Amino acid sequence: MFREKDELRTKGFEWDHIMNKITPLTICIVVLLLSGCAEPPDKASTDLSARFDNVVKQRLDRYLPEIYAEAKDSFDAATAEISAQSEKFALTRSYGRAEMLLAFSDSLLSAADDSLDALRVIYAAKLEELKLAAEEASKNVFASAKKFENIDAVEERMVVIRGKLVSLHVQMAKANTEAISGLPLNACFDYENVIHGAAAIEAELKTLK
Repeated sequence: MFREKDELRTKGFEWDHIMNKITPLTICIVVLLLSGCAEPPDKASTDLSARFDNVVKQRLDRYLPEIYAEAKDSFDAATAEISAQSEKFALTRSYGRAEMLLAFSDSLLSAADDSLDALRVIYAAKLEELKLAAEEASKNVFASAKKFENIDAVEERMVVIRGKLVSLHVQMAKANTEAISGLPLNACFDYENVIHGAAAIEAELKTLK
């Protein structure tokens, strides 16, 4: 009986001795090993970044600038938050705010998709009208520029204007390709740029007279 009591006392001493050796740091290490570190939402961030690349191609920043700006601000804030958390001690990292910002940005882009679908229908109807207007503006400005060929007094300025005419021609070709490829928003955007660009060159040509 006494022997059993001695064994119990010994075991109790050993347990107390072990517990006294466990420091807060040891507990932290054990918790870290058991639970692991908070993982950054890398996949969500990468996927959303790809969505932004896609919506820029669709001219979301041009046709729905307020939605685009808010979504982009939220995404940038999430990226900054992920970076800030990654610099903290592993056990203190929390990516909850970053995940919330990414989700909000994603929801804005999803809402914008619906709006873009409606805009595509509208601009598909305007496409031919804008194309004809851009072709007319382009033809007229090239004809206007031709009147100043071989005039030494304006040759230096005409070199610059010719460069602008080349850019105008390239943009017109780009718009035509987009129209054929079934991208009415992009095509309309570039046809409008051709019209505005031609008007600007026409105004510059008038200063040569």
